[in-house]
Amino acid sequence: MHYTRTLTSAALVMLLLSMLPLGAPARAATPMIQGWAWVDTNCDGIRQAGEPSAYPLFAIYLYRFGPDGQPFTSDDRQLRVLPAGLAVGQYEDATDSAIMPAERYRLSILQGGRPDGYLPTRYRQGSDPARWSSLQANWTTGDPGNSGFLLDPNGTVTGGNIGIAPVACIEQWYPNHLYIPLVQP
Repeated sequence: MHYTRTLTSAALVMLLLSMLPLGAPARAATPMIQGWAWVDTNCDGIRQAGEPSAYPLFAIYLYRFGPDGQPFTSDDRQLRVLPAGLAVGQYEDATDSAIMPAERYRLSILQGGRPDGYLPTRYRQGSDPARWSSLQANWTTGDPGNSGFLLDPNGTVTGGNIGIAPVACIEQWYPNHLYIPLVQP
């Protein structure tokens, strides 16, 4: 026995419609975590052309706040490490960004990986967020007040700029204070 199936135009339209996605994607095709890491050689807290990259000096750790929405608690999750080594100073990473939930994130430089002779530069100086540093005294970002960054509609975390300055900048920032570096026994 031989059967022949006839596909009507209405059935063909229904078949084609069933193959279309039901909703638009929530994120752009190339979301990423991005920012600048630089050495603030003039101690002003603002990234200028010609200031060297700080990124070869340390790795940047990306954390997602846990369900409690608070930073530095036991439910925070380290997602990945953006390894040191980019000479240009701009770091970016698209790994898994497309599937990251719209929660709060922070970038940190862990204590064992902080470069000797440097400290975070002056926080949020000037009027241009693309040129100021979001690195706070505890070596983590998360504006304002460590409340974290949210992913934007494209799945991109921006504004996590990391400026470090030579320890000698302390003398310029606090000329009337005595700075005594910690010495380990």
